[in-house]
Amino acid sequence: MSNDKYNERSEDVVAVPLTSNLWPSEYSMPVTSLDMEYGELVMDSNVRIDKVFSVEKRIISRRIGRVDKKTHTAIRKLLFAFTK
Repeated sequence: MSNDKYNERSEDVVAVPLTSNLWPSEYSMPVTSLDMEYGELVMDSNVRIDKVFSVEKRIISRRIGRVDKKTHTAIRKLLFAFTK
């Protein structure tokens, strides 16, 4: 979730978890491999914006992908609604 500028300057990244539990929730949204700028999801997932977390970059072993700009914008809007 954190932007590139933050990621370049910080030792952490801010992220939202994905879950394969597709049960609808007010603060989740579906994401599939079609929503990826690069990478591929093993299965359709939900983004849980109510579970935002930060993680130190040094413990991230690999990047599985990146959502496209349209999906990223939708996630940010949902996050904004959650914090409003």
